[in-house]
Amino acid sequence: MKENIPVPAMTCPAARRRAQPFWARCAGRRSSPLSPNPLPGWLRSRRGGGEVGEGRPEAEGLQRATLVGTSSYPVPCEVLRVENLTVAYNGRMALRDVTFTVLGGERVAVVGPNGAGKSTLFKAIVGLLPPESGRVEVFGCKPHQERVSIGYVPQREDVDLTFPVTVGDAVMMGRVAHIGWLRRPSRRDREAVRRALEQVGLAELANRPLGELSGGQVQRAFIARALAQEAPLLLMDEPFAGVDAASEEAILGLLDRLREQRVTVLLATHDLQMAAEWSDRVLLLNGEVIAYGPPGDALCPATLRRVYGGQLTVWEHERGAILLGDGHCSGGRP
Repeated sequence: MKENIPVPAMTCPAARRRAQPFWARCAGRRSSPLSPNPLPGWLRSRRGGGEVGEGRPEAEGLQRATLVGTSSYPVPCEVLRVENLTVAYNGRMALRDVTFTVLGGERVAVVGPNGAGKSTLFKAIVGLLPPESGRVEVFGCKPHQERVSIGYVPQREDVDLTFPVTVGDAVMMGRVAHIGWLRRPSRRDREAVRRALEQVGLAELANRPLGELSGGQVQRAFIARALAQEAPLLLMDEPFAGVDAASEEAILGLLDRLREQRVTVLLATHDLQMAAEWSDRVLLLNGEVIAYGPPGDALCPATLRRVYGGQLTVWEHERGAILLGDGHCSGGRP
């Protein structure tokens, strides 16, 4: 008869891991700075606790996701890293060797003429377009991984507005990652949708068909869908295109509130003045990175002439530069 020799419990890392319940083992593999609670999103939504907005302000959770260091001296962490990204679109090279990083809470304006690759860049970041080479990392993870949460507001022409869906249902689509497959929205999901609609001023139109909204209202509904995700990174592809003055003012006010919550925003625009006044940094694109830095450096006359050529006139004087010309240039890359 063999003698049973006692083995100290939990001395081996593998033994400790096997002793954990299944959900805890999965959580250990999926932990990231994006989720202070290591549980997967679909499990957190059912177990309760540990998610942004539950028992504490949303801004507090977002600050933990975008800040590192001590509480007295918080330092923005790196939210987005794009390295040597090359992307082909419809058989043509749309982006070549694009490299830049974005810190937590920053506001980055992505500018360039039509066909410069702004929309292609956003689609590559969210994982809709595979890169030919290079890589994209969000909080150190690849975009298609489950634990990565990115809010994305596409251009209106990319969405079929004839699809029979209400405004509230369209915004609820932003909660899919939280709800999980074959599950009904919880009270928390419905509350997140209600808050998102209130933030963009569309709460009274929740039951209206999406196709009956005006252009500015549709754009605000897309923004509400992205807000419902409660993502710390938001990509907005020309949100001011075709909107009225009231909607533009509402979107700008929303962007200011998101800044207070330390949501990182990348916004593609043709409006150079808005980019200079609104952003912390400007990414000037024309198939490749022409300039990236503070607005005063990135939007200097030399770089603007390099990107826009004869389609933009730059008048320099002692107080700065005056830009004249057509910002919506035709031709080029997608």
